[in-house]
Amino acid sequence: MKIQTIQGKFDDTVTMSNNITENALKKPFLRDIIEYADARMLSTLIVAGAKTPWDLRTGDTEAIKTKIGKIPADKMIGDHGMRYKVQGRIQQKSVVIAQVGTTGTDGTFILTMRDNLLYPGMMVKFYRDHFYARVMGTPSKVAGGWNYTFFNGTEVFNSTTHLHPTGESYAFGAYTSYGEGSLRGYSRSFYPSEFINHMTIQRKTMGLTGDALTDVTWFVADGQKGWRYTKEIQLRIQFLMENEHAKWDGTSNMKDVNGNLLARSLEIDQETGYDIVRGDGVIPQIQGGNEHYGSGTDGRQTIEDVVDMVKTLEKRSNSVYGKLWYVVTGTEGYYHAQNLLRDYHVNYMGGRMTGGQTNNIGGENIPVGGNFDTFNIAGNQLIFVKNPGWDDPEKWFETSSYGYKVRENMWLFLDPGSIDRPNVEILTKGAYGINRSMVEAYINGLTGGTERPLHSVDAVSFEMLKQDMIVIYNTMTCGIIHISPN
Repeated sequence: MKIQTIQGKFDDTVTMSNNITENALKKPFLRDIIEYADARMLSTLIVAGAKTPWDLRTGDTEAIKTKIGKIPADKMIGDHGMRYKVQGRIQQKSVVIAQVGTTGTDGTFILTMRDNLLYPGMMVKFYRDHFYARVMGTPSKVAGGWNYTFFNGTEVFNSTTHLHPTGESYAFGAYTSYGEGSLRGYSRSFYPSEFINHMTIQRKTMGLTGDALTDVTWFVADGQKGWRYTKEIQLRIQFLMENEHAKWDGTSNMKDVNGNLLARSLEIDQETGYDIVRGDGVIPQIQGGNEHYGSGTDGRQTIEDVVDMVKTLEKRSNSVYGKLWYVVTGTEGYYHAQNLLRDYHVNYMGGRMTGGQTNNIGGENIPVGGNFDTFNIAGNQLIFVKNPGWDDPEKWFETSSYGYKVRENMWLFLDPGSIDRPNVEILTKGAYGINRSMVEAYINGLTGGTERPLHSVDAVSFEMLKQDMIVIYNTMTCGIIHISPN
């Protein structure tokens, strides 16, 4: 579909039946105009399964369009916040505090552990890969932890070599061993962690005076037309840009400085007296987990940094291979990724672009270069995605000591999950026929139009409101590689 936009004035054909906002769902061709003519921001594209805005304009557009319509009814919830559970590891390490006394001549030794996770019969792996010892009985509670008796009859336990030489040392219950006629087994159950995020209400209001009502923009597609007020178009784009910022960087006001959930918001709307509730965007949900800095000499990311991040994220996912991550970055960060992947292609994979033999003077005309935005590694795939909103110099000020914009060069690894089990979703407030994913309305005033006035001001008020949130269910399969600011 080719879109032609015409700036126009009001005439007798500009009726509400052709207005795009009022009738987006009544006429299919007007719905198409909305999807193509309205800018859609990157966060909603990723949730929809598209990696660039151009996915909406080329190729199998119908398949993409089926994913980007209204938020389905089963994704609406009736509260301001949503609790969701993420099941973490069902096998976990234990912390070794210290050895008690010395190792006995029979191979028995006692360790003080921070918890009582281990149980009788468990074969426990220590710092050295080959050293295991069996838990010989139930632990006894002591100050600061639990005393466990272990046994290894073939190798003498030495805390210098079998525990971590610096910092905390760990022990891991790997498997069990029992004799014939054993009386019972043991187990430990692990419960999922509970997370909560909150909806954010966003609003935009515009007044159209009587004179401004005659300024409209027509959209013509395949011989059919629809229109919007010219001033309304700018308002919509502003609203989309603000919403995009909230989806990435919005910060919750429902937590204290330590991250503990508050019973109610500390912010009150002075006009209404109601609580103001905000939820976290993508970045605050990921921060504090897999967050690292580039190891390059200029503070930027290296291929080795990418490989290390993928290893970490894959180990924390529920997949062996076949995982997809979007790596979201700004324009400078995208170009840096292009250069890294190009060099990797050439230096490590033998990639070359060479021409054939020719007798033409000056040689053959050879197009060179390529779009290096996809990195396949160890059965997984990274797709680098450019977020132009992170390039705005009037919004993102911080610059590294090498002159690089910090936000524009950040790489955010986002695990979208799969079609049947998405890891990132946008959820909206709604129930019983009410959908607050995007509420729009014209409220007519004393303008001289045909609609019944609802207030006495010589203006039409155009109102926009949305209440939703973006949720990452497993943040530990996502990560960030910053560039070093120093």
